[in-house]
Amino acid sequence: MDNARKTPEITLPLHLGGGKVAVPEQGLADAMEAHLLYYFAVFGESLPPDGLWEQILSEVEKPLLKVALRAVGGNRIKAAKLLGINRNTLRQKCLNRQIDPNNF
Repeated sequence: MDNARKTPEITLPLHLGGGKVAVPEQGLADAMEAHLLYYFAVFGESLPPDGLWEQILSEVEKPLLKVALRAVGGNRIKAAKLLGINRNTLRQKCLNRQIDPNNF
């Protein structure tokens, strides 16, 4: 008998790319904290390089923007509404993160 624990998965809707994705075992905040603790631990007794705020924002914001745009088929007005930001703010964030909204 196999006692290995299976990671639960969900099937993504086609507009999100289809396929399967593992269901996270913890919330986003807990996962982020665990990852940040790991990131800091990599540097041992030293600290990570300066500019951590922008690096973390970039790594979280870019996939959030991409998934939101994908979810609404690239419609910028709908994506901005979904994210709770102004359409021009979305446009600027996409430019800053090198995301082409026309690719969704």
